[in-house]
Amino acid sequence: ELVLAMTPKQVAALRRFSAGSPEKVHTLLGYIHDAPHLESISDPYGQIMATYRAFMRRLYECVEVLVTRLRDQKNVPYSGLQ
Repeated sequence: ELVLAMTPKQVAALRRFSAGSPEKVHTLLGYIHDAPHLESISDPYGQIMATYRAFMRRLYECVEVLVTRLRDQKNVPYSGLQ
């Protein structure tokens, strides 16, 4: 069981509802890098299109790392995000 959020504020809220398993709730960046100090991926809401594109590239890269890490934990073949 794993729960990922984008910001520490979201993690705190989710941990309040995670009956007995708050250690399974992390920020995406903190989890994929084993570094809780890497906390947030900023919400691009209200920004220019270039900011949204940069956000999507960063999010895509993070998800690639996440999928690889989870696959390695489970020994499941992975051919990349489509």
